[in-house]
Order: sequence, then structure tokens, then C-alpha cells
Amino acid sequence: MPPDGRLPATVIDDFALWIKNGAADPRDSESLPASKLPAKTLEHGLAKVAARDHWAFQPLATQGTVVASKLSASANDEHVAAHLSAAGLRRSAPASASTLLRRLHYDLTGLPPSPELIRQFFNSTSDVAYQQLVYRLRASDEFGRLWGRHWLDLARYADSNGSDFNVFF
Repeated sequence: MPPDGRLPATVIDDFALWIKNGAADPRDSESLPASKLPAKTLEHGLAKVAARDHWAFQPLATQGTVVASKLSASANDEHVAAHLSAAGLRRSAPASASTLLRRLHYDLTGLPPSPELIRQFFNSTSDVAYQQLVYRLRASDEFGRLWGRHWLDLARYADSNGSDFNVFF
């Protein structure tokens, strides 16, 4: 609210007119002509960018549909491959099944896969064994412990007040 008493009558009249005209969001280019949009700027890297031109304030746009090819498991892989080739790079060779299993297990639980799990994985004839393993690991207690600890660390949680004297804890 105003820091020093009542707003001037001209400002109140401007608010009344704005409300009468539908109280349009001044940042919305649909409701106001571009000449009436605010000229606020944002610091973005080394350049100052007008707020209305900043990427974060642009409406979502759909990208062209990408179809997976024989070399890719998904349209996301094709999207990444297109950007790699545009940058003059190429894909790495696909990882072996044992490497994928170890990476997945370490990433989701922080632990290596057990010998029994390795046997089950390699003896599975299912086409979706990898996806099923992802779901099983995400439902495991180990996943919760690893990522719970991660987020508590980010929140700087501790069972002390950082002092030597923690009588309340």
C-alpha cells in the first residue's frame, strides 16, 4: 500500500479507469498494444532484455513432431541427435546391458545391483525389463533414502543448531 498516506487523485482516477476498462494485465500483449506495454528490463547474462521479449515470458509453442527412427528408442533421442549433428557431433556407441544396469542402479539408489538382480535382469525375456526395473527401483526404500537425503542436504537440514550446545535437540 502507499507508504505515505493516500494516493494522489490522478493515480486513483487511473486505477478506476483501468478497472472500468477490464483491468487487463499490462504485461499481456493481447490486451494492450505493444506501445503501451511496460518497458521494464531484465538482466540476462551480459545483455539487458526487455521483459516482454524474454524467453520465459513467451507463450508456449509446439515444436514440429519428430518421429523415432530405427536407431532411436524415442522421439526425444531423435531430437537430441538432430541437435548433436547440427553442432557437428555424433552419438556415443550404445552402452552394454550390464553398463546400463549398473548406471541405473547407482543413479536411482546409490548402490550397486545385487548379483540376484543381475541374474534376474539378464534372464528376463521381456521387452520392457529395463522399464520394469526403473519402476521397481523408484518404488524401493533405497531410492527414497538416497533422494530424501539429497533434498534434505539441499534444504540444509540438520538435527542441531550448528552450535556445540544442543540441549533442545
